[in-house]
Amino acid sequence: SVLHMVVQHVPPPHRISEERAQRLLYPANIQLSSLPLETLKLKDSFTSCDAGSDNVIAFVSKMTPVHVSQLPQNRPKRMTDQELQTRRDEVRRRIEERKHQSEQTELERITEGVEQLSTKQEDTPKEEPPPGPEPEAEAERNEFVFVAFARVFSGTLRRGMELFNLSPKHDPRQPTHRIEGHAPYGTRVTIGDLYMFMGGELQLLDEVPAGNIVGIGGLGAHIVKTATLSSTLDCTSFSELSIMATPILRVAIEPVQPQDMPKLVKGLKLLNQADACVQVSVAPTGEHVITTLGEVHVEKCVHDLEQSYAKVKVNVSKPIVSFRETIVPAATVDMVNEAIVKTADDKDVSKK
Repeated sequence: SVLHMVVQHVPPPHRISEERAQRLLYPANIQLSSLPLETLKLKDSFTSCDAGSDNVIAFVSKMTPVHVSQLPQNRPKRMTDQELQTRRDEVRRRIEERKHQSEQTELERITEGVEQLSTKQEDTPKEEPPPGPEPEAEAERNEFVFVAFARVFSGTLRRGMELFNLSPKHDPRQPTHRIEGHAPYGTRVTIGDLYMFMGGELQLLDEVPAGNIVGIGGLGAHIVKTATLSSTLDCTSFSELSIMATPILRVAIEPVQPQDMPKLVKGLKLLNQADACVQVSVAPTGEHVITTLGEVHVEKCVHDLEQSYAKVKVNVSKPIVSFRETIVPAATVDMVNEAIVKTADDKDVSKK
């Protein structure tokens, strides 16, 4: 099977090569000799994939939107046999109590209660309850949550642990960047619920050792697309994932109903955070523009906006492909790698 082949041929996390570890842990544009000694020592915990290390390092590669109904803590729990038996006994007890009561006594008690309630309502003026938040707006605000898709490279990640969220500009060569409270690009975050991805389902975990992939909750307000989580400020910030395809197709989006513009803006923020290949921007003319990989990607983004993130109908402009040209030297070989030789019949355009 496929999983059996993966186990046999894919190298385990603790056998990562020195070259790959150095490329992931240290930026390529700096010399290793310029890094502090504490930063260089992190390589040992990184390459050994030691779950017992005090240095916890994890990399978030993307943010995954998850509907609140799919979270395991929101799914209805299955009752055990003991709980079912207890509920049956409670129902039988209530039925027996009702049988012992006389129908006439019950009717008199209900009539007396209704009269007292009517008298109380006539004497007491009605007070309108204070206006609260609209249930529809509350449901829209809490409909999706973002779960960070991450891999633990060192140490053991636990629920409730406090780590540093290192932005791409974090540089441990700067002394102030390694001092807590003074680091401009390192903020403390609290790890929320930990999830194990099981196809379309999530399972709650208490801790995740090094070498595993995990979903982290509670980081939606701190991470946009990628991030480096570390227990120390001596760690470098991992470089973002390189994407071979570059977004080139741009379209302008506006809601069909102008009053739905706030919903569209909120939906575009969710789309930008959920899709690593899309770029959301505002043109100088005030139009909201998304840059995608192609027409199929545009259709998917529009579908996600209308059905999930914004839930409003939108108008999409015609695709605009950036066209750029420049001047390059004339070719010296043709498509079969043979030299191009000018003949007398060729026109020399340089003399015109």
